[in-house]
Amino acid sequence: MNDVLSLLDQYNVDYKYSGKTHVKCCCLNPAHQDSNPSMSIRIEDGLFKCWSCGFKGGYNTLYKILTGSYVK
Repeated sequence: MNDVLSLLDQYNVDYKYSGKTHVKCCCLNPAHQDSNPSMSIRIEDGLFKCWSCGFKGGYNTLYKILTGSYVK
């Protein structure tokens, strides 16, 4: 299984496939209270962007957010 999907599954992030290359989920930005899936994550490498608040980054940022080690 892909590292990105494994990471999301490990931390119980609800996501839905958006085509073959991306998944969508609620924004993981701690400063953005999101109730609608507005973050798109590229499965191949973990690059992501929230289309609502503009938060973006890569796999390492996703990992830090989900493990609680993210510092802005």
